Amino acid sequence: MLRKIMYDKIIQHKTYIFLFSLAFAGGLYLPKNSLNSVQASTFDYDNTKYTLEESVIAFHTQMNKTTNDYLKKLLKTATPNVAFVIDGSECSDDNVSTYCLAVDLNAELLKFEKEIISRKEAFKEEEDTATYTIEDAVKNTGARRSFIDEEIIEARATLDLTLTTYNEIQSVYPMHRELVTLIKNLETYRSNLADVRSIVEYYPAKFNDATTIQCK
Repeated sequence: MLRKIMYDKIIQHKTYIFLFSLAFAGGLYLPKNSLNSVQASTFDYDNTKYTLEESVIAFHTQMNKTTNDYLKKLLKTATPNVAFVIDGSECSDDNVSTYCLAVDLNAELLKFEKEIISRKEAFKEEEDTATYTIEDAVKNTGARRSFIDEEIIEARATLDLTLTTYNEIQSVYPMHRELVTLIKNLETYRSNLADVRSIVEYYPAKFNDATTIQCK
C-alpha cells in the first residue's frame, strides 16, 4: 500500500528522459543563477522536517536542476570549459565537464541514500499519529524497506543514464554547432549564386554578327 500511494504521487517527478527533451530543444532558458549556487544542494532530507515522499521528490528535482544548469552552460557558451581534472576539488565554477557533473550528482546521491536508508526501520511518518496493529506495523515496515531499496536502485540508474547522455551531448554538440554553421554558409552561397544568375541570364546565348569568338 505504501509503495502504491507514494509511487503514484512521485512518478510525475521522475526525470529519466529529461535530457533527451532538453538537449537540442530551442530556448533552453533557465532562471539566472550562478553555476556554483546550484551545485551545492540546500536540501538536507532531514526526517524530522520532511516526509520520505518529499525527500524523494526533492532529490530528483535537485538532480534535474543541477544537470539543467550544466546543460545551459554547455550549450550557451561559445567555448565551454570541459577540461579534464584529476580530482573533484579541481572542478571550477565554470567547468561543465562530465566528470565535474558526476562529482556534484554523486555527492547529492550519497546524501540522499544516507538519509533514506536511516528510515528503513520506521513504518510510518513521525507526524502520523494513527494507531496500528502489530500486523500492520510489520507490513508497513516491509513495504517501506522495499520502497527505499527500489528508490536507491532507480536513483543510481538515473544517475548513470544522466551522465551517459550528458557525455554524448558534450561530444556531439560541437559537431552539431559546426554543421549549423556549414548549413548557414551553404545558404549564403546559394543566395549569392542566385544573384549572379539573375544578372548573367540577361546576356544572350549567342552574339549576332560576331565574326570571331576570340578577343582581339
